[in-house]
Amino acid sequence: MDAGRGGLFAVGGREMSYEGSYVWRVRQRAGDLKLLTATVDVLPVDNEGRVKLVYPEHVQGWSVVGGHVEEGDSWRSAALNELREEAGIVAQRENLVPWATISGPGRVFHYRDGDSQAFTLIFLVRKWESEGVQEDGEEITETGWFGVDEALQMEVTPWSKKILLAYKKYLETREFQMMEEEG
Repeated sequence: MDAGRGGLFAVGGREMSYEGSYVWRVRQRAGDLKLLTATVDVLPVDNEGRVKLVYPEHVQGWSVVGGHVEEGDSWRSAALNELREEAGIVAQRENLVPWATISGPGRVFHYRDGDSQAFTLIFLVRKWESEGVQEDGEEITETGWFGVDEALQMEVTPWSKKILLAYKKYLETREFQMMEEEG
């Protein structure tokens, strides 16, 4: 998950941007209470049905594009920001299709200064204007396009595996997927 901008904090032994972000500012007031946060994930799908995944070194596995919704964002603006920053894809709001959510007491991210329980809206994007190099070279060390079944055989994060499996179900049923992570 994107942890914000400015300053550094350690996740999985790696220092990352965080200080100054909305979550960091709320944390300054809330102390070590568990925060409830809004997050987005985005699954870019190309014309061949491949998905673009990113490799954030701090989670030590391939992941879907995603991050926290920052102050002043909407679901779509946050998704577009993460898509550009992490995957190098520039898309338009109308090309984002919400298809799933993931929440629950087990959807917790552990930070140095406290935990955050995330409520996530997940988008598909199948059309975009351009694809270049991702902007977030500090967090994302690699990106790639993979078939869904191929991606499921790779070292993907647990939440990304859950999302990829839900995407397969979505393709079969075309029903909105509501996933829950148990505590």
